[in-house]
Amino acid sequence: MYHCLRIQLSIVTSALILIVGCSRQNRGGNFVRLAVTGRAAATYLPLYAAGPAGCFDQQGIQVRLDETPGSAKSLEALLGGSVDAAATDYAALLNVVGNKQPVRGFVLIENLPGFAAVISPKASGPIHKVEDLRGRTIGVVARGGIFQRVFDYMLLVHGVKPQEVSVVAVGSGLSVASALERGVVDVGLGGGLTISYLERRYPLRFLFDTRTPASAKAALGVEELASIVLCARTDWLEARPQTARRLAAATRCALTWVQDHTPQEIRKILPESSLSADAEADYEWIAATKTMLTTDGRMTAQAHAAAVRILDPEGSHAFKEQDIFTNEFLKP
Repeated sequence: MYHCLRIQLSIVTSALILIVGCSRQNRGGNFVRLAVTGRAAATYLPLYAAGPAGCFDQQGIQVRLDETPGSAKSLEALLGGSVDAAATDYAALLNVVGNKQPVRGFVLIENLPGFAAVISPKASGPIHKVEDLRGRTIGVVARGGIFQRVFDYMLLVHGVKPQEVSVVAVGSGLSVASALERGVVDVGLGGGLTISYLERRYPLRFLFDTRTPASAKAALGVEELASIVLCARTDWLEARPQTARRLAAATRCALTWVQDHTPQEIRKILPESSLSADAEADYEWIAATKTMLTTDGRMTAQAHAAAVRILDPEGSHAFKEQDIFTNEFLKP
């Protein structure tokens, strides 16, 4: 009896070890922790759509979206090892690579800055051109991001030093829209829901717009500029190349899925935190976002060169495309 009990316990123990071992192996090989800015589906639309669209399942990976306050925090989590990959803007990626951090982008999600400089209806004084911004207050979601970096470039082009304006972070969601309506800021840098929400309330005036190839060409002289990317530490890419390929393929699947579905269908699968109470406003920003997405996730030499020229206008770093981004994981 005692001998049989020992055998049964041994079998159960062995089975538990096998189950735990398989679970850990599965989690290590197929489980991906992905940092992404919270309440920002307008910017990271394909990543929020990839799960409900079945793209992660098709590639046999489990992806957990860890929401952060912004790109800088997403990259902090990446460098700290609490996530495997991060969705970030290209300005933030240039920052960490410029500081000799071993991070590389491997999927290009958006190739336009995707925002407009919106003049507040309660601005402290007349604003008709960029030169009128001296001494004015500019509202941004977060300081130092790609919106502000492009804005700083526009200031320099028009002979205004970035130090001559006051830039304040007002938060994500509809915070920029609220700051504009209340006159807390003279100009707000907004895209997506901010603009679709405000356009339904009163006629908007833009200093410049970068949400379409044509408007970006008029403002910046380029029709594409690397904007939103998926990146990871180089050691993770080297250690788990197949997982990286699956994540890249799932993101490309989501890019296609978004283009193949209507704003109404897309809105249904997005988290409530990224939506407004006005469904029509949401349909508008979803439609606008679709025009800024890449078709295949690949970086082009033109998009990279434009980003470096505009986001690092003083040439403080000698960036090489291969040190910042690779298309290797998009190969079949």
